This record gives sequence, C-alpha cells and structure tokens, in this order.
Amino acid sequence: MCLLLFVAPFSWAEVDSIKVLNKKIQDSQGQWVAGRTSVSDLSWAEKRAMMDSSLLPHPEVQFEIPDEGIKAFATPISIDWRNKDGKSWLTPIRHQGSCGSCLAFAATATLEAQYKITQNKSYKLSPQFLFSCGGGVCKKGWYPNQAAKFLLNTGVTDESCLPYMSSGGSDISCSRACGDSSKRAVKISSFSLPTDNARNLSAIREALQRGPLVTTMAAYNDFMNYRGGIYKRVSNSLVGGHAIVIIGYNDKDRYLIIRNSWGTSWGERGYGRISYDDTSGIGATTWKYEVPKAKVFDLPILNASLDFQVEKEALSGRQPAGNLAEPDFMLTAPVPSKNATDSFELTLKNLSGFNGEITFHQRHEGIEKTIQLNSPATELKIRLNSNLLAAGDWEFYVSAKDSAGRVITSEKHVLTMEP
Repeated sequence: MCLLLFVAPFSWAEVDSIKVLNKKIQDSQGQWVAGRTSVSDLSWAEKRAMMDSSLLPHPEVQFEIPDEGIKAFATPISIDWRNKDGKSWLTPIRHQGSCGSCLAFAATATLEAQYKITQNKSYKLSPQFLFSCGGGVCKKGWYPNQAAKFLLNTGVTDESCLPYMSSGGSDISCSRACGDSSKRAVKISSFSLPTDNARNLSAIREALQRGPLVTTMAAYNDFMNYRGGIYKRVSNSLVGGHAIVIIGYNDKDRYLIIRNSWGTSWGERGYGRISYDDTSGIGATTWKYEVPKAKVFDLPILNASLDFQVEKEALSGRQPAGNLAEPDFMLTAPVPSKNATDSFELTLKNLSGFNGEITFHQRHEGIEKTIQLNSPATELKIRLNSNLLAAGDWEFYVSAKDSAGRVITSEKHVLTMEP
C-alpha cells in the first residue's frame, strides 16, 4: 500500500512541527534533515486511509552482518546504479499522485533498469497498465508477489499503451489499454527473493551487483518529511506500508540508496539514503527481476582460423610461388550476443602479418558490399548494423591479394541470428 499525495496550503503549524522534528533528529545524533515535501502536508486521516498493514515488513529486524564486519564481504564497498561504470541505468523519477500505486512504480522502474542493464534497451513502461490490469486498487494498493507473477505471465506495456491517469486517486479500467497490448508487453523471465522476512545485508548487496531491487518498508510520519541525509527514523507514528526501489549501498557511511515515487520534491530529488541501523524494515523482503537474454547471433566460426584456398581463376593460370604462405586470419566477436538495435562488431586478426590488400565481403539478398581494410594491420574492426543482420542471413568472406596480384579467399560463411 502507498500514500495519498497532494500539497496542502502552507501552514505555520507545519513549520513548527518540522522544527520540532529536526530538533528530535539532532538530539538523537541523526544525520538527516526534515522539511516540507510533496507528502508532508497530508492530514493524519488521509495518510492512514491509504495504508495497508499486510504490506508492512518486520520493522524491528536488524541487518544480519557477520562478526568480522562489512570488510568480510566480497562485493564492492559501494554501488549506485545512478552512476555505474560512468553512466546512469535508471529512468527519470516519477510521481504516483494520490493513488496507492507505489508498487507499480517501483516494479516498472526496476524493470526499466534491468532491461537497460541486461540488454541495453531503454523503455518507459506503464505503471497504469501494471496496476490496473494486474488487480491494483487505488484505495487498497497491491502486493509485490502479485506484481512479480503478473510481470512473469503477462508483462507490462510501454507508457503510451496506457498512460498514467490515476494521479487523482481514481481507478482506471484495464480495458482502456491499447488493442495490441499483448504484442507490446515486455516480461520478466523469472523473479527471486534475495531476502524473505529477514534483512540479510550480504544477500542484498550481492543481488544489487546485478541491478536494483523492489522492497517494502514501514512508512513512519517522519519519513514523509525527509529532505536529505542518511535517514534513521525518530518517529513512532506508523503510517503504513510503502514500496520503493533499492538502487545501491555504501558501506563506508553505512546506508542503502533508495528510489521513491513521490516526485523530485521529496528527499534528494526523489532519492534517499537509509541507514543500515534504521528500523523501518527496508530490505526485510526484496524482489529481484531477471529479464530475457538479448538475441544471440549464431557465429560457428568464432575463435577459429579461416581456411584460405587459392582461387585459381584469379591467378590467371599462374601457380603461386613456393614461398607464398597463405595468410592466417581469425574472425572473432567480443561478446556472444548483441541487441537488435545495436551494431555488431567483429574483430579480424591478421595472425601471420600478411602485407597486402585485405577485403571483407558481405552479401545480402543478392547485393554484395566490400570493406577495404588497411594492411599490414594486425587487428581490424568491422562493425555491422544488427538491424540489417536481423532481417535475414548474411554471407561473408575475406579475400587477400598480394603485391603480385595473386588472390586467396576464405570459405564463405553465413551469419544468422536466433529468432
């Protein structure tokens, strides 16, 4: 279950309560700051009306950390999918509005990231489709296991198939989705629970190496006023359960990094840091999504020398000199699969140091193109557009011509892509 969202008129009482809250944080030696957010001005009745106790984790369960401490873990000391390997793998922060659809936003954000990580594909998925077609209700919310099973069996469409319309708190019928939703839906191939009612930090950190995780937490009243820093609750006023995404961790400063769905005016532009020592139950149960592998190219000649034969017709009846060594080439690919939207890079290695004219030939639907390669390079890159490769089989081979005009060619090979 999630929280009803709207911004109430400015209130001096709210300012006073924030001052009291910040004093309480300081007195507890906390490392975070409270302030006015997109959800801080809701009345208590409005907050409680949108909660569901069945989503609550076990808030008093502490993280299980080995006696030898964090240094015992084999995983890196920190990870943040907003900046991993020099790039962000996450989509922009969104706002769920006044509907209890936090789980749909957490699930789609996690799945968007997982597709980008696994297949380098960018999606803007539809929380409305997932929520409305999966059985979610604004005033009751939804459940993580149900969402995972729906993503496994049915999937979720792109945003344009069923744009988000529940921000005002009204339920939207699944019948309003596009007519070809089944063709446009993307699925998960499996899901797992790295943690299940027991917050094992080691398991969470290990799972985060492969991408973000869906989780739930107990939302206390002070969490709704979170503006920045490392959150550790000081409030005992439990509002209800909430679904978020864990996108990273930091062992040095001992916190998890989360992504919320309350817009960029909550927390650190929509994100937050939660202390390992917090007792809101974050990470007690987590859901990890796996997505299908990228399409695989069938390259039977990978990592194998091409067998060159003398092309007698090209030699004009002359036999090659006895000391003419057939050049030895190897054609390899850096990875066994690529996305159909990307280019596919082959590496042609001149193993014997052949000093002559080297040509890469590619033929598709009766049309042949050639790529002249500079020599005597020892390693040559050939980039093929895999959108074209996906359209059908391609035949290719390599030819080499020496200074005397003699030509030798490899056998012809076919490049196909698995359906």
